[in-house]
Amino acid sequence: MQAYAIHWYESAEIGPLEETLLCARLQESRVSANVYTHVRRYVAGMPMKRFYLAGPLFCNSERTYNLKLREAFAEEGLELVLPQECQAEIDPARMADAEYASSKAAEVFREDIKLLESCDGLVLNLDGRVPDEGACVELGYALARGKPCFGIKTDVRTAEYGTDNMMISGPLAGRTARSVGELLALIEKEGPEAPR
Repeated sequence: MQAYAIHWYESAEIGPLEETLLCARLQESRVSANVYTHVRRYVAGMPMKRFYLAGPLFCNSERTYNLKLREAFAEEGLELVLPQECQAEIDPARMADAEYASSKAAEVFREDIKLLESCDGLVLNLDGRVPDEGACVELGYALARGKPCFGIKTDVRTAEYGTDNMMISGPLAGRTARSVGELLALIEKEGPEAPR
């Protein structure tokens, strides 16, 4: 319903009457209060905060966790973009072919960077024995582009002196949460204008 409302708003001239009808339709559809608030903010010209999720996405449990994290963001009127839904089609049987593998790697990198560029900020999933290598590249890129970055770490494992690699924890500058609720509170507190 949220996507429908935004599409409708973008494709029509909207005045006070149309806005009232749209908001009534949203209330009738029983969307959550946060989605309703988000669409009202959008209609008022205040775009949604859109975050890129950098982190592991290579097994069912990782992809399921990412989907649940996106649901938690949506409940707060935030959008969490998942690269796992935007990957290039890869034929595993052809990955031994160096030319094919190189072209697919370039395609994945290009598409992920394009997706990251479309976001206001980045959320880095730090879970695992060490953070995902690709996610670390995305963190560096986001920092270089001046995008606010946040971390989430529910894992007890650490790499150095009871913390993660200092080249990861350093730029996050204390903006690493231990739970989804804490992460959302950090983003609410600092928003997309968090220190770079």
